[in-house]
Amino acid sequence: MAFARQAMVCVLASVLAPALQAQCSNPGFFEVLTVAYPADAPGNAVLDKRTGMQWRRCEEGQRWDGASCQGTGWQLNHEQALRHAGTLGIWGLPDAKQLGSLPSRDCRFPALDGPVYATGELSRHYWSSTPLASASYAAWRLELDTGRVSYAQRAMPAGLRLSRR
Repeated sequence: MAFARQAMVCVLASVLAPALQAQCSNPGFFEVLTVAYPADAPGNAVLDKRTGMQWRRCEEGQRWDGASCQGTGWQLNHEQALRHAGTLGIWGLPDAKQLGSLPSRDCRFPALDGPVYATGELSRHYWSSTPLASASYAAWRLELDTGRVSYAQRAMPAGLRLSRR
């Protein structure tokens, strides 16, 4: 019975996801910027007017072609994510609080707001730069389906969404 219920939830989620995403879109919070980022077309970043944070439109491993994110985002463990972000200069891995500001609370499947971020293929989770204070084996990450920030083992793979102030 539990399997049938879980299957029904998955079916409903796949059917309702486009409708939920369309209902929560509020692109007025975001402004497309022409921020230089290697190997991307202009318009590859957005400013979140609520927080002042700038976000890359694509996950690391993808590139912006002027219309959408192309390719597949990288899946890295937390140590790999920190190491990669440390090589990028002004762009970096957001901390848990910054990452928690990214989702829209009324969006699901994904919890990102509108067409500004939901372009191309998305990861299920994004790493933050923040380790879990009470356990060195874990760090905070964003769950893209729900918009919830929770912790996971640092050895687990997740995507990277870079930001800057």
